[in-house]
Amino acid sequence: MSNAESPGPCDLTARLAPEILTEIFLTLLANAEDSDSYGLSCVNPPWLPSHVCGRWRAVALSTPKLWCSLLPFGSRDRSGRLVPISSVLALASAHIERSNPLPLTLRVDSDWWFSNRPLLDLLLSPTQTARWGEVRILHAREDDARSHSILAALRSNTFTCLKTLRLEYCDFTGEPSRIVLPMLTSLTLVASGTSLLKTLSTPLVSHFQVQYMYTNDNGRRISASADLVSFLQKYASSLTRLEVIARSTTANWLAYSKSCLFSPS
Repeated sequence: MSNAESPGPCDLTARLAPEILTEIFLTLLANAEDSDSYGLSCVNPPWLPSHVCGRWRAVALSTPKLWCSLLPFGSRDRSGRLVPISSVLALASAHIERSNPLPLTLRVDSDWWFSNRPLLDLLLSPTQTARWGEVRILHAREDDARSHSILAALRSNTFTCLKTLRLEYCDFTGEPSRIVLPMLTSLTLVASGTSLLKTLSTPLVSHFQVQYMYTNDNGRRISASADLVSFLQKYASSLTRLEVIARSTTANWLAYSKSCLFSPS
């Protein structure tokens, strides 16, 4: 062990094996990510433990799993100020490099990312979309120019390792285009339109969750019964978990979907 990696005289973790330190760091990261105030910053894990001492840094840098999450919203420095986009971009680039070749976990909000275009361009490059493993997309709308790059990426069929997709307040109402997600096992729609289900190919999907139906800005509820029923019938044999969290206003389409999916032929 080099001097830079040697524990200090007061290091109470000096006798801990690197594997135990790794588990501690991963627990710190998981707890931090559950907080609404978490962002990509040197004051948060995994950066924080990697700046304590040489030994901790060596353990952190040798653990790709620590660097797989890219959740940059509300990134703040030690004084509580928002981190400049140039710094966030540098941090994100480090995460991408240090986590390689593991899949990435991302949270993409089109309202926020539009003002941080360099970071969006980096993560939407084919090299990186091929590493997306779990993604939560918010506020992506077909009629919003800010969302076009995100929607185009979904239709590029480069998400070859994406296993978990969660769409919140998204609307795909444009011209249908086939979306192929060959490794997807979990799909969740939260207050989102369902027209993408018409052309979505997910042969391995086993968990499908719908949380109420999307309502547009005019308060008009979009009918999606046919899209949902068609999707459920197509993948009924692969689904092992189906969750529908519906408000009373969705009772009609829910009853209809159940009757179409589960009625004997």
